[in-house]
Amino acid sequence: LPRCLQCDYALTGLLEHRCPECGKSFDPDDPLSFRDNDRMGRLGQLFCLLERPPGWPTAIIVSITSLMTLVSFSVPGRYFGPLMICIILWPILGVAWSARVLIAIFLRRNEKGGSEHHVERGMRWLVAPIIVVMTLGLVAVKLPESITFWLSKSSMESFAKSTLANNSLVDPRIIGLYPVGEVKLLENGGVSFLISGAGFLDREGFAYLPNGPPQSSDYRFRPYSDRWWICIEPW
Repeated sequence: LPRCLQCDYALTGLLEHRCPECGKSFDPDDPLSFRDNDRMGRLGQLFCLLERPPGWPTAIIVSITSLMTLVSFSVPGRYFGPLMICIILWPILGVAWSARVLIAIFLRRNEKGGSEHHVERGMRWLVAPIIVVMTLGLVAVKLPESITFWLSKSSMESFAKSTLANNSLVDPRIIGLYPVGEVKLLENGGVSFLISGAGFLDREGFAYLPNGPPQSSDYRFRPYSDRWWICIEPW
């Protein structure tokens, strides 16, 4: 029994070669323009499934990968573990999405567009690229890193001033939104902490340096915001 590729409506007893339910046209002589499970076989059924616009599962997977990417870029030096996962996932998602686009274009090559139904389908295809573009934009302007620092700054300053006032080290597990790997008192009246998991070979974190960076240190320093510097522990 032939059925519509889009809405699965039974295409029997029709006066024209167009689905009365959704308006999708079909060609009785083109088996790829309609669904016939008995004749198409498993490969044809798979193609028909892939030519549909991506649904919520695809949007959720892309959104999770996007969120993981933003988290990876929320610290100096990047969270290396999540970043590597994203580097693997993004190409896989890109190839899968591109393959589905090509299949959809091929299967719908004779279909006329312009209806509200086709506009809706087109918008569903654009969900994943829009998420990707937004993610790239946020990363390009370093918004994840800036927001994380802004939300953590008060906790960081309280920790730094308390440590310097007591002249003693306390290794908290977390400062603001940052997991702490190592804390050090620095010459010239400063204190630093490395972010756990940040950086690849070089580990990175922040240093509170009210008097500027020390003349000699195992770290490299880069100015960041006010009295805060990014500190880098070379590999």
